[in-house]
Amino acid sequence: MTNRLSTPSNNGLRFTLFATLLLGLFLIAGLTLAPASRATRKSSSTPAGGTQKRRRPEFVPGDVLVRYKSEAAAKRQQSAVNTVDSSGRAIPMQVERFSASDVVNGLRLAHVAPEDTLNAIAALKAQPDVIYAEPNYILHADLTPNDPQFGSQYGWLKISAPQAWDITTGSSNVVVGLIDQGIDINHSDLQPNIYTNPAPGSISGITGDLHGYSFVDNSGTIPPEDHATHVAGTIGAVGNNNRGVTGLNWSVKLMSLRFLDGNGNGSDSNAIRACTYAKQMKDLWVSSGGTQGANIRALNNSYGGGGFSQAFLDAINALNQSGILFVASAGNEGGLPDQDSDVFPHYPSGYKAPNVVALVATDSSDALASFSSFGAQSATLGAPGVNILSTTTKTIVGPDFTDGDGNTYSFFSGTSMASPHASPDIQRRPCSFAVRQDANRPPGERFQESASADGKQRRIRRDTARKGIQLSDNLAGWPEHQSGLDRIG
Repeated sequence: MTNRLSTPSNNGLRFTLFATLLLGLFLIAGLTLAPASRATRKSSSTPAGGTQKRRRPEFVPGDVLVRYKSEAAAKRQQSAVNTVDSSGRAIPMQVERFSASDVVNGLRLAHVAPEDTLNAIAALKAQPDVIYAEPNYILHADLTPNDPQFGSQYGWLKISAPQAWDITTGSSNVVVGLIDQGIDINHSDLQPNIYTNPAPGSISGITGDLHGYSFVDNSGTIPPEDHATHVAGTIGAVGNNNRGVTGLNWSVKLMSLRFLDGNGNGSDSNAIRACTYAKQMKDLWVSSGGTQGANIRALNNSYGGGGFSQAFLDAINALNQSGILFVASAGNEGGLPDQDSDVFPHYPSGYKAPNVVALVATDSSDALASFSSFGAQSATLGAPGVNILSTTTKTIVGPDFTDGDGNTYSFFSGTSMASPHASPDIQRRPCSFAVRQDANRPPGERFQESASADGKQRRIRRDTARKGIQLSDNLAGWPEHQSGLDRIG
């Protein structure tokens, strides 16, 4: 288990933040939940060094994600069937084809009596035509209680955003999807950057998706909620408009993909549906020549919980095939027995897929945030996540300040707040910057920076964002099947 970083050097962790900015500003650069109480996601309150066992991940009682070896095998399953457990008892089961079945062949959502969930999973795993069966895990917003200390957006200076803005301030031709709660699409500091669908209803089974979609209640009506609204402001609050705060991208399009409810809870199956919709919209944008769908380049995922889900990993790999990055918060287990995400993986940030970027949180002193999870192998980048000022809804209790139109802004803390520092526009061509701990130093002592260039690891000194953009032209990007992404230069 790692401890809070102690006085990291400027050339170490600050490069982490600089790398994060690059990972952000390269996507758009050239491409023409919490309730008002700000409650943390549900987790053990065990102090560091505690001996309690790690809690079992929560799941939706009665739901099973099952993947058959072929679509034909899945189709042979009647809507109402029985599966047999190890004792020979028949377990009644309803097998449902859902939207993710269009992307992951053979995937189905099965329903059984709540008390039969684990027995049904074991029985399905024993069937020769089943690849896997697993719970429908419940996920939660990665947000910790807020204790404001600063009255400004210190994060932009930490990642050298002003130097990068001399080169580019974003592009309205790129869409970033927020798999989260609902964005306040009427917040005046966000409204000009909210995505509008040129052809709502283009995806089978989805209607009314003008600015995104709520998979919680299967509706195009997006309720304004604070967690997603705060994340959205970091990604793309309108800049240089003499109002409120500035997002990393002054210009971008934000798509609200709501799967977390008002309490900050959601299921794997709805998160997978959101991923599926994003892939379908991106594929439609490509096939229609940009007249339909959306040019989604990245998805921000500021949530976590539950256990490993092969179905979720399959959905993330499907996103990779469409050139969509999956940027995720690394978790808020700092000080708990499961802080080390190499030993206790945090999902979805812990999924091993080429398009996953996992963000830990740092503070205004460039130290690892006390609440942040961290893994030397599983954490990709660090970014500001403590006392982050951003947009919130008009209904939040006790905002930190309110503008003349009643729009609110508040300080939040969490790896949820770190993740959007990297989500905005992670290409023209995404850099393969990585941040890791020096294997020769004690855990938590300091970071070391590295970058992959032509497949080799080498040290890179901290530099301005402008020079970093020039440097990125020589860094390896994604695999060749994603070579359709523009190149910087």
